[in-house]
Amino acid sequence: MKDAFAKTLSLILGFPLIIFLVVYGVYLANLGFTKTITVLLLLIFFQMFIPTIFLIGLYKMKMISDIDIINRKERVLPFLLVTFCFSIAVILSRQFGNIFLFNFQLILFITMLVSFAITLFWKISLHMGLSTVTFIFLLAFSGVRFLPFIIMIPLIYWARLYLKRHTHAQLIAGFLVNAVMTLSLLKYFTYL
Repeated sequence: MKDAFAKTLSLILGFPLIIFLVVYGVYLANLGFTKTITVLLLLIFFQMFIPTIFLIGLYKMKMISDIDIINRKERVLPFLLVTFCFSIAVILSRQFGNIFLFNFQLILFITMLVSFAITLFWKISLHMGLSTVTFIFLLAFSGVRFLPFIIMIPLIYWARLYLKRHTHAQLIAGFLVNAVMTLSLLKYFTYL
């Protein structure tokens, strides 16, 4: 029972949060119906579809040992592609969106880039990072009514630790690095 719960939490509060963040950012950008659909499809294609297909391909070709990419050395190629895809999303946001969506995507890109740089030398929890960024964005852009969503941070912490995917230090670093980066960037762009 605990295994299934931890795996479900890891699945829900992991990479799929990217879809939520993309939809949330596009919604907040208030682009109008046609532009919203166009931008949404482009961003989901680059930030979710391509990385997912690539990850599955790497797994099937046995270039990574598991979908969670537990081995830090195996993370370089997938992180490189994800970072590249996020940079394309920033460009698309500037081209087809507005300044808010551009800044929103830029913050996501920079947090991803920092996690990628860290993973070259040490394993950091991307799950914890995504949960942290999501929670901070919810609070910053939609207010305290989303405060109960803070529960996702200790839940993902527990799940990743229970599944032995990360150590305490990797989880704490995932939280702290992404919290500091996101809050600093939101302040820089005057959203805080």
